[in-house]
Amino acid sequence: MRFPFTPKPISGLAALLVLLGCGGAKQSQDVTSTANAPVKAVALVYTAPTAGGYQLVKDASSSSTHLVLGLVGPAGTQIKGVVLTLNADAAKATWNNPGGTADPYIKEGQLLALGAGTKLMKSQLSGSSLQLALFQKGTAPAATLDNQPILSVALDLKAGATPGPVSLSSATAQILDATGTTQAITVAVGTLTAQ
Repeated sequence: MRFPFTPKPISGLAALLVLLGCGGAKQSQDVTSTANAPVKAVALVYTAPTAGGYQLVKDASSSSTHLVLGLVGPAGTQIKGVVLTLNADAAKATWNNPGGTADPYIKEGQLLALGAGTKLMKSQLSGSSLQLALFQKGTAPAATLDNQPILSVALDLKAGATPGPVSLSSATAQILDATGTTQAITVAVGTLTAQ
């Protein structure tokens, strides 16, 4: 007795197995490519310096991707103005508006008497370097520093930045003291990390 050959059910089953096998391989490949994708940072984390007369400190208005830093000085010091140059790692962070309305990269504090009308404040961005100047006008007495910021600046996490240290430094800084004399100062900068 001979059994008739039935190729249709077997070939249908074989096609189904081939399709399932290909689908499983595709899914495995997708998981592998996702696991090998580069990790992107989602936040800027700043740790304030532990010492120094003039320091950059984190402002409470900061968010995880928008870091606002205030320049504070030694309590009791009297000044009429400040000039400052800051540098940041352009691959991981970009300078942005700290919330001021008179200048795109600087927000004045409440210490210096800037007067009415045009304020003596200016910022200039050149690549990753931010130059800042803020001065009192007229004959107002010198401001006495306390724990309030003289001025504020801001950094935003750059889209696509990888996790790791972010260089942030103060290149040059000077104050105009109560007598009208310029004095070089050192600004202590904390550590900045993209996480």
